[in-house]
Amino acid sequence: MTTDKCSTDDVFKGYTLSTFVCLKCFEGCHLVEKFMDLCLPITFKKGEELNCSCDELMKVFYNSNNNDDVINNNNNNSNKVMDDYTKSLIRVVKMNSSNNGRSEKSTRSLDVTDCLKFYTKIYYMEENLCRNCERSNPYFDVNSLPPAIYRQMICHLPPVLVMHLKRFKQNFSGRFEKSCVNVKYPPVLDMAAYCCDYLQEFTQQQADNDNASSSDKSTTSTLTSSATSSRSDNFGPKPFLYNLYGVVEHAGSLCSGHFVAYVKNNNNKKNNNKKNNNNKNNNNNNDDGNYRWFYISDTWVKPTSEEDALSSQAYLLFYEKIC
Repeated sequence: MTTDKCSTDDVFKGYTLSTFVCLKCFEGCHLVEKFMDLCLPITFKKGEELNCSCDELMKVFYNSNNNDDVINNNNNNSNKVMDDYTKSLIRVVKMNSSNNGRSEKSTRSLDVTDCLKFYTKIYYMEENLCRNCERSNPYFDVNSLPPAIYRQMICHLPPVLVMHLKRFKQNFSGRFEKSCVNVKYPPVLDMAAYCCDYLQEFTQQQADNDNASSSDKSTTSTLTSSATSSRSDNFGPKPFLYNLYGVVEHAGSLCSGHFVAYVKNNNNKKNNNKKNNNNKNNNNNNDDGNYRWFYISDTWVKPTSEEDALSSQAYLLFYEKIC
Protein backbone atom coordinates (compact mmCIF):
# COMPACT_ATOMS: atom_id res chain seq x y z
CA MET A 1 0.00 0.00 0.00
CA THR A 2 1.36 3.41 -0.93
CA THR A 3 0.63 6.65 0.88
CA ASP A 4 0.56 10.00 -0.88
CA LYS A 5 2.51 12.77 0.76
CA CYS A 6 0.14 15.30 2.26
CA SER A 7 0.62 18.83 0.95
CA THR A 8 0.00 20.28 4.42
CA ASP A 9 3.17 18.52 5.61
CA ASP A 10 5.23 20.59 3.18
CA VAL A 11 3.79 23.76 4.68
CA PHE A 12 3.36 23.16 8.41
CA LYS A 13 5.57 20.19 9.35
CA GLY A 14 8.60 20.68 11.57
CA TYR A 15 10.70 18.59 13.94
CA THR A 16 11.69 18.88 17.60
CA LEU A 17 14.62 17.26 19.39
CA SER A 18 13.96 15.98 22.93
CA THR A 19 16.98 15.09 25.05
CA PHE A 20 16.97 13.16 28.33
CA VAL A 21 20.20 12.91 30.35
CA CYS A 22 20.40 10.57 33.34
CA LEU A 23 22.23 12.27 36.23
CA LYS A 24 23.48 8.93 37.53
CA CYS A 25 25.16 7.39 34.47
CA PHE A 26 25.10 10.58 32.30
CA GLU A 27 23.74 8.60 29.36
CA GLY A 28 21.80 10.70 26.86
CA CYS A 29 18.65 9.65 25.02
CA HIS A 30 17.52 11.68 22.01
CA LEU A 31 14.15 11.67 20.30
CA VAL A 32 13.16 13.47 17.09
CA GLU A 33 9.43 14.08 16.75
CA LYS A 34 7.22 15.70 14.12
CA PHE A 35 5.01 18.67 14.91
CA MET A 36 2.40 20.58 12.94
CA ASP A 37 2.12 23.38 15.50
CA LEU A 38 3.97 24.42 18.65
CA CYS A 39 1.85 24.26 21.82
CA LEU A 40 3.23 27.03 24.02
CA PRO A 41 2.33 27.41 27.71
CA ILE A 42 1.46 30.91 28.86
CA THR A 43 1.93 30.32 32.58
CA PHE A 44 5.17 29.93 34.49
CA LYS A 45 5.47 26.95 36.80
CA LYS A 46 7.65 27.27 39.89
CA GLY A 47 10.72 25.25 40.72
CA GLU A 48 10.80 23.03 37.64
CA GLU A 49 13.04 24.81 35.18
CA LEU A 50 16.74 25.63 35.35
CA ASN A 51 17.80 29.24 35.07
CA CYS A 52 19.61 29.20 31.72
CA SER A 53 18.85 30.48 28.28
CA CYS A 54 19.07 28.85 24.88
CA ASP A 55 21.94 31.19 24.00
CA GLU A 56 23.95 29.93 26.97
CA LEU A 57 23.41 26.33 25.97
CA MET A 58 24.28 26.91 22.33
CA LYS A 59 27.45 28.84 23.24
CA VAL A 60 28.54 25.94 25.41
CA PHE A 61 27.77 23.53 22.59
CA TYR A 62 29.72 25.48 19.97
CA ASN A 63 32.77 25.67 22.27
CA SER A 64 32.51 22.06 23.44
CA ASN A 65 35.81 20.37 24.18
CA ASN A 66 36.29 16.93 22.64
CA ASN A 67 38.38 15.91 25.68
CA ASP A 68 35.65 16.72 28.15
CA ASP A 69 35.65 14.33 31.12
CA VAL A 70 32.04 14.89 32.09
CA ILE A 71 30.97 11.60 30.53
CA ASN A 72 32.77 8.64 29.06
CA ASN A 73 32.43 8.47 25.29
CA ASN A 74 31.73 4.81 24.58
CA ASN A 75 29.81 5.46 21.37
CA ASN A 76 31.16 5.48 17.82
CA ASN A 77 31.82 8.57 15.74
CA SER A 78 28.32 8.55 14.28
CA ASN A 79 26.94 9.58 17.67
CA LYS A 80 29.50 12.31 18.37
CA VAL A 81 27.05 15.15 17.68
CA MET A 82 24.58 13.76 20.18
CA ASP A 83 27.34 13.13 22.73
CA ASP A 84 28.47 16.75 22.50
CA TYR A 85 24.90 17.92 22.88
CA THR A 86 24.51 15.75 26.00
CA LYS A 87 27.72 17.20 27.43
CA SER A 88 26.49 20.72 26.80
CA LEU A 89 23.32 20.06 28.79
CA ILE A 90 25.33 18.76 31.74
CA ARG A 91 27.75 21.67 31.67
CA VAL A 92 24.95 24.24 31.58
CA VAL A 93 23.49 22.58 34.68
CA LYS A 94 26.88 23.03 36.38
CA MET A 95 26.99 26.66 35.26
CA ASN A 96 23.67 27.24 37.02
CA SER A 97 24.43 25.28 40.19
CA SER A 98 25.04 28.55 42.07
CA ASN A 99 21.38 29.43 41.51
CA ASN A 100 20.20 26.06 42.86
CA GLY A 101 18.61 25.37 39.50
CA ARG A 102 15.76 27.81 40.09
CA SER A 103 14.55 30.47 37.74
CA GLU A 104 13.85 33.99 38.82
CA LYS A 105 10.29 35.18 38.84
CA SER A 106 9.51 37.38 35.88
CA THR A 107 7.89 40.72 36.68
CA ARG A 108 7.50 42.04 33.15
CA SER A 109 4.59 41.47 30.82
CA LEU A 110 4.37 38.14 29.04
CA ASP A 111 5.69 37.93 25.49
CA VAL A 112 5.55 35.06 23.01
CA THR A 113 9.35 34.90 23.29
CA ASP A 114 8.87 34.18 27.00
CA CYS A 115 6.64 31.27 26.03
CA LEU A 116 9.28 29.99 23.62
CA LYS A 117 12.01 30.30 26.25
CA PHE A 118 9.87 28.35 28.67
CA TYR A 119 9.17 25.76 25.97
CA THR A 120 12.91 25.21 25.42
CA LYS A 121 14.09 25.41 29.04
CA ILE A 122 16.06 22.66 30.75
CA TYR A 123 13.93 20.80 33.27
CA TYR A 124 15.01 18.80 36.29
CA MET A 125 13.20 15.47 36.71
CA GLU A 126 13.30 13.85 40.14
CA GLU A 127 12.71 10.40 38.66
CA ASN A 128 13.37 9.01 35.20
CA LEU A 129 13.50 5.44 33.91
CA CYS A 130 17.01 5.11 32.48
CA ARG A 131 17.40 2.10 30.18
CA ASN A 132 21.17 2.22 30.47
CA CYS A 133 21.04 1.98 34.28
CA GLU A 134 18.45 -0.76 33.99
CA ARG A 135 20.63 -2.80 31.63
CA SER A 136 23.92 -2.34 33.46
CA ASN A 137 22.66 -2.85 37.02
CA PRO A 138 21.21 -6.29 37.84
CA TYR A 139 19.82 -4.85 41.10
CA PHE A 140 18.10 -1.93 39.43
CA ASP A 141 15.10 -0.84 41.51
CA VAL A 142 12.18 0.68 39.61
CA ASN A 143 10.95 2.14 42.91
CA SER A 144 14.12 4.23 43.23
CA LEU A 145 14.64 5.86 39.85
CA PRO A 146 17.57 8.23 39.23
CA PRO A 147 17.07 11.94 38.49
CA ALA A 148 17.51 13.38 35.02
CA ILE A 149 17.44 16.60 33.02
CA TYR A 150 15.26 17.15 29.98
CA ARG A 151 15.12 19.64 27.15
CA GLN A 152 13.13 20.08 23.97
CA MET A 153 14.32 22.28 21.10
CA ILE A 154 13.35 22.81 17.48
CA CYS A 155 15.62 21.12 14.97
CA HIS A 156 13.72 21.81 11.73
CA LEU A 157 11.45 24.76 11.03
CA PRO A 158 8.53 24.62 8.57
CA PRO A 159 7.75 27.26 5.93
CA VAL A 160 4.69 28.29 7.95
CA LEU A 161 5.04 28.17 11.73
CA VAL A 162 1.82 27.78 13.72
CA MET A 163 1.96 28.55 17.44
CA HIS A 164 -0.87 27.51 19.70
CA LEU A 165 -1.10 29.42 22.98
CA LYS A 166 -2.48 27.06 25.59
CA ARG A 167 -5.21 29.23 27.07
CA PHE A 168 -7.34 26.36 28.32
CA LYS A 169 -5.84 24.75 31.41
CA GLN A 170 -6.76 22.77 34.51
CA ASN A 171 -6.78 24.69 37.78
CA PHE A 172 -5.96 23.46 41.29
CA SER A 173 -9.52 22.26 41.87
CA GLY A 174 -9.36 20.01 38.81
CA ARG A 175 -11.65 22.17 36.70
CA PHE A 176 -10.73 23.54 33.31
CA GLU A 177 -10.67 27.28 32.76
CA LYS A 178 -9.55 29.81 30.17
CA SER A 179 -6.48 31.94 30.73
CA CYS A 180 -6.95 35.56 29.66
CA VAL A 181 -3.31 36.58 30.12
CA ASN A 182 -2.28 39.13 27.52
CA VAL A 183 0.56 37.70 25.42
CA LYS A 184 2.41 40.13 23.18
CA TYR A 185 3.80 38.98 19.84
CA PRO A 186 5.99 40.82 17.31
CA PRO A 187 5.28 41.31 13.59
CA VAL A 188 8.71 39.77 12.85
CA LEU A 189 9.99 36.86 14.93
CA ASP A 190 13.51 35.40 14.99
CA MET A 191 13.44 31.69 15.88
CA ALA A 192 17.21 31.09 15.82
CA ALA A 193 17.58 31.09 19.62
CA TYR A 194 15.15 28.17 19.98
CA CYS A 195 16.61 25.91 17.30
CA CYS A 196 19.34 23.32 16.97
CA ASP A 197 20.72 24.62 13.71
CA TYR A 198 23.38 21.92 13.48
CA LEU A 199 20.66 19.31 12.93
CA GLN A 200 19.11 21.04 9.94
CA GLU A 201 20.79 18.73 7.44
CA PHE A 202 19.84 15.60 9.36
CA THR A 203 16.20 16.56 9.83
CA GLN A 204 15.90 17.51 6.17
CA GLN A 205 17.10 14.05 5.21
CA GLN A 206 14.64 12.56 7.65
CA ALA A 207 11.84 14.69 6.24
CA ASP A 208 12.60 13.36 2.76
CA ASN A 209 12.18 9.83 4.11
CA ASP A 210 9.18 10.58 6.29
CA ASN A 211 7.33 7.43 5.21
CA ALA A 212 9.78 5.33 7.22
CA SER A 213 8.23 4.04 10.42
CA SER A 214 11.33 4.89 12.42
CA SER A 215 11.13 8.62 11.86
CA ASP A 216 10.02 9.29 15.43
CA LYS A 217 12.45 6.92 17.15
CA SER A 218 15.62 7.75 19.07
CA THR A 219 18.31 9.39 16.99
CA THR A 220 21.12 7.84 19.01
CA SER A 221 21.53 5.05 16.48
CA THR A 222 20.27 6.86 13.38
CA LEU A 223 22.64 9.82 13.16
CA THR A 224 25.10 9.27 10.35
CA SER A 225 28.72 10.26 10.04
CA SER A 226 27.79 12.65 7.23
CA ALA A 227 25.68 14.66 9.67
CA THR A 228 28.62 14.75 12.04
CA SER A 229 31.02 15.84 9.31
CA SER A 230 28.70 18.71 8.37
CA ARG A 231 29.96 20.64 11.38
CA SER A 232 32.25 23.55 10.53
CA ASP A 233 34.14 26.26 12.38
CA ASN A 234 31.62 28.94 11.45
CA PHE A 235 28.45 26.99 12.06
CA GLY A 236 25.98 28.33 14.59
CA PRO A 237 22.57 29.94 14.93
CA LYS A 238 21.46 31.66 11.75
CA PRO A 239 18.58 34.14 11.71
CA PHE A 240 15.37 32.26 11.01
CA LEU A 241 13.03 35.18 10.52
CA TYR A 242 9.27 34.79 10.39
CA ASN A 243 6.67 37.35 9.39
CA LEU A 244 3.30 37.43 11.13
CA TYR A 245 0.43 37.07 8.69
CA GLY A 246 -2.43 35.52 10.68
CA VAL A 247 -3.94 35.68 14.18
CA VAL A 248 -6.89 33.69 15.52
CA GLU A 249 -8.59 35.09 18.60
CA HIS A 250 -11.11 33.34 20.87
CA ALA A 251 -13.74 35.47 22.57
CA GLY A 252 -15.75 33.88 25.34
CA SER A 253 -15.32 31.20 27.97
CA LEU A 254 -14.44 27.53 28.02
CA CYS A 255 -18.06 26.50 27.47
CA SER A 256 -18.96 28.94 24.73
CA GLY A 257 -17.38 31.57 22.54
CA HIS A 258 -16.54 32.77 19.07
CA PHE A 259 -13.42 32.69 16.89
CA VAL A 260 -12.32 35.68 14.81
CA ALA A 261 -9.25 36.08 12.63
CA TYR A 262 -6.85 38.80 11.56
CA VAL A 263 -5.24 38.03 8.19
CA LYS A 264 -2.62 39.95 6.28
CA ASN A 265 -3.13 40.01 2.51
CA ASN A 266 0.06 40.34 0.48
CA ASN A 267 -1.38 39.94 -3.03
CA ASN A 268 -0.50 43.52 -3.81
CA LYS A 269 3.16 42.80 -3.15
CA LYS A 270 3.11 39.70 -5.34
CA ASN A 271 1.55 41.63 -8.21
CA ASN A 272 4.05 44.43 -7.85
CA ASN A 273 6.92 41.97 -7.89
CA LYS A 274 5.71 40.55 -11.21
CA LYS A 275 5.53 44.00 -12.75
CA ASN A 276 8.88 45.16 -11.40
CA ASN A 277 11.21 42.21 -11.89
CA ASN A 278 13.80 44.46 -13.51
CA ASN A 279 13.85 47.15 -10.79
CA LYS A 280 13.24 45.35 -7.51
CA ASN A 281 15.45 47.69 -5.56
CA ASN A 282 13.49 50.82 -6.46
CA ASN A 283 10.57 50.21 -4.13
CA ASN A 284 12.21 48.63 -1.09
CA ASN A 285 10.89 51.36 1.17
CA ASN A 286 7.27 50.81 0.12
CA ASP A 287 6.86 47.13 1.00
CA ASP A 288 4.75 47.88 4.08
CA GLY A 289 2.23 49.73 1.96
CA ASN A 290 1.58 46.64 -0.13
CA TYR A 291 0.18 44.71 2.85
CA ARG A 292 -3.32 45.06 4.24
CA TRP A 293 -4.80 43.54 7.36
CA PHE A 294 -8.36 42.24 7.42
CA TYR A 295 -10.65 41.38 10.31
CA ILE A 296 -12.76 38.26 9.62
CA SER A 297 -15.74 37.12 11.69
CA ASP A 298 -17.79 34.42 9.96
CA THR A 299 -18.92 36.10 6.70
CA TRP A 300 -18.10 39.62 7.91
CA VAL A 301 -14.81 40.92 6.50
CA LYS A 302 -13.49 44.45 7.00
CA PRO A 303 -10.12 46.20 6.69
CA THR A 304 -8.24 46.75 9.92
CA SER A 305 -4.85 47.93 11.11
CA GLU A 306 -1.75 46.07 12.17
CA GLU A 307 -2.11 47.63 15.62
CA ASP A 308 -5.48 45.90 16.05
CA ALA A 309 -4.00 42.58 14.93
CA LEU A 310 -1.10 42.89 17.38
CA SER A 311 -3.33 43.88 20.30
CA SER A 312 -5.76 40.96 20.08
CA GLN A 313 -5.89 38.16 22.65
CA ALA A 314 -4.29 35.57 20.40
CA TYR A 315 -5.11 31.88 20.51
CA LEU A 316 -3.30 30.85 17.30
CA LEU A 317 -0.41 32.65 15.61
CA PHE A 318 0.64 32.07 12.00
CA TYR A 319 4.15 33.09 10.96
CA GLU A 320 5.54 32.80 7.43
CA LYS A 321 9.24 32.14 6.94
CA ILE A 322 11.00 35.04 5.23
CA CYS A 323 14.66 34.16 5.75
